[in-house]
Amino acid sequence: MYNMKKVMIHPKDTLYPYCKTITSLTNNLHNATMQIVRQMYTGTRKAESELTPNEMEILNLSKKALPIMGDKFKFPTEKKSFLSVGFLDTFMKTTKNVDYYRTGLPKQTAQHAIKGVVKI
Repeated sequence: MYNMKKVMIHPKDTLYPYCKTITSLTNNLHNATMQIVRQMYTGTRKAESELTPNEMEILNLSKKALPIMGDKFKFPTEKKSFLSVGFLDTFMKTTKNVDYYRTGLPKQTAQHAIKGVVKI
């Protein structure tokens, strides 16, 4: 179990701009990762004619990225649609996801945000 501590930083504090930037960029990456997981999950359960444009985009992007990602990863199916941390991290790197590569977001923080999505 983890302990949490809430720290309030006043907007006039010198750390405030840095913390605001990091939290904002991490939140954007979290939302982008959640969107990918959701679209993969719902897209693998539908017939191709029933796919939404977002599902089609993510599924097509993953079909293009998988050969580059290596033999370790397989295309998600209805029975195995769970995406691992390794898959998502490699997928973000391979597709050069803009939220993953934002200036000002440390890579360790980006990887931790992806881990947070998988834990949910």
